[in-house]
Amino acid sequence: MNNHAAHPTILARKRKSLLLLLSSVPALLLFALYTSYQSHSHPSVYWTPSTPGRPHGLGSALLKSRSISRRALSNEPGFNRAASASSTSFPSALRLFAGSILGASLLACSLSSSSTILLDDQPPLLKGGLRTIPAREILTHSTEESCWVVIEGQVWDVTEYLSHHPGGKAVILSQAGHDATDLFKPIHPAGTLASKLPPSCLVGTVDTATGYQLLAGNNEGEVTEEDRAERRLSLPSVDKIINLNEFETMAQRVLGEDSKAYKFYASVAEDGVAFKHNMSSFSYLRFRPRILVPVEEVSTETSLLPSISPSPLPIFISPASRAGTGHPDAEKTLVRGAAVRNIVHCISSAASLGLGEILAERRRVGGKAPVWFQLYVGRNKKEVEQKVRDAVEGGCTAIVLTVDLACQGKREDDRTKLGLGQKTSWLLPFDGNLDWTYIPWLQSLAPGVPLLLKGVATPEDAVLAYKAGCSGVILSNHGGRQLDHAPPPLETLIRIRQQHPELLAKDLEFSVMIDGGVRRGSDVIKALCLGARGVGLGRPFLFAQTAYAEQGVVRAIEILEQELQVTMRLIGASSIADLKPEMVGLLDGLLAKDI
Repeated sequence: MNNHAAHPTILARKRKSLLLLLSSVPALLLFALYTSYQSHSHPSVYWTPSTPGRPHGLGSALLKSRSISRRALSNEPGFNRAASASSTSFPSALRLFAGSILGASLLACSLSSSSTILLDDQPPLLKGGLRTIPAREILTHSTEESCWVVIEGQVWDVTEYLSHHPGGKAVILSQAGHDATDLFKPIHPAGTLASKLPPSCLVGTVDTATGYQLLAGNNEGEVTEEDRAERRLSLPSVDKIINLNEFETMAQRVLGEDSKAYKFYASVAEDGVAFKHNMSSFSYLRFRPRILVPVEEVSTETSLLPSISPSPLPIFISPASRAGTGHPDAEKTLVRGAAVRNIVHCISSAASLGLGEILAERRRVGGKAPVWFQLYVGRNKKEVEQKVRDAVEGGCTAIVLTVDLACQGKREDDRTKLGLGQKTSWLLPFDGNLDWTYIPWLQSLAPGVPLLLKGVATPEDAVLAYKAGCSGVILSNHGGRQLDHAPPPLETLIRIRQQHPELLAKDLEFSVMIDGGVRRGSDVIKALCLGARGVGLGRPFLFAQTAYAEQGVVRAIEILEQELQVTMRLIGASSIADLKPEMVGLLDGLLAKDI
């Protein structure tokens, strides 16, 4: 990654500029003397300013073109032929001579202060000393040995960063030598490149006249944000949506079923077995409703964590990444929707927007509900410390550590759609050596702030989390995107109920929650009957905000609230505290048998 000032092409141009300067000055002086003589002897030819305030003589031409070789003098604005000899005099010739000398001086100053000159069809310098780079040059930097990408008009040399990219180098190489803005912007906070790369990696800005040549291929099925906006206008009004599954249908209509954005949201690990089991798991529970119970008034209020204020609903927005993939307002839509209905929003480490920007939006809209921060752990502990510090100082009331990401799951449909090759590395720069000794260190970064572990899939690990002093666990298999054939969260909850019911005691300072496969308020009620303190939803809120922005988020919460109330009334529970394990029965087929 060479600084543009030391680029061989730039140095060659500087040498050309110096030679041009040395060879031009004598010629300019001779031309000035000759013109002075002609002006005095043949007054039918002279220079006058065509615009008030512009310099006389050759200086006018040089100021405009910076190179007399760029156009014929007879075409230069300000060059006139006069029929009257009385319109010039010897003093005007002196002025012309002075103007010519001034022009030579201006040329010398211009050349000495610039790093390049317009000698061929290469674009000139841009503001700030950055070079304007034509598409044909950028296209040549498309290999692992020299990799440039264009992001919002800026050309970055990312060669040395390839091996450090959290998503693997294949993602970047698929866009090498091209404009990657559409792929990059929705999934990265503003300022990501500037914060990760040294200034020398910014090699210039793309030539707008040729930039169209850099649009990367593999865009089949893609639509622009303008097209998406038009598609949103054709959707039925948000109040016509009656269940969460319809939000996915609307999101497909906006994004395109075969688009990269939809594939990213819907992608699952390998054969999708874990995801399918998540979605079907709740059908293995049957309600055992009680009758003749007063339920005209029901309360859905509960405490997700003992240390935080009660939530009006036993649900929260799970940390789902890259909201900007679906809507240009990205996580702001989730913040606004959560603020309207006062429910917990867990912010993802992999958000499209920076944490500071998300928290600033929460303050702007006056959000009062607790906000949590989900943490991915990389190998750099200083970065982890800074993230936790920023989250706590920004007002996050809990840290949610994701523990099922020692490496990334094999999400084939997602990666195939992104056009990646077969050499994609699945071992990304997460800390694969994370162990239980990490927990007290992380707790020391934010004393008194609850720490939850997300991604727990066995009763044994739930017990270890409790013994390690965690405030709770979120049972999850990462939405079926990590380990295929991992148990659905509901199965893990049932096993905890069977093997360690003490972890589910309502007076215990420890919360067990689940996240995965929930699409109905009745699903939430089943989990609460088994002892869960709360239930998280990710994809449904992403689909809702994709189609309807924050109005979709609010509507999704309203739908869940209505279904919660209906289910509670029909099973005979007037409050969350009335929900008990005996209100549900388990059918055969959900739990895997021990071998």
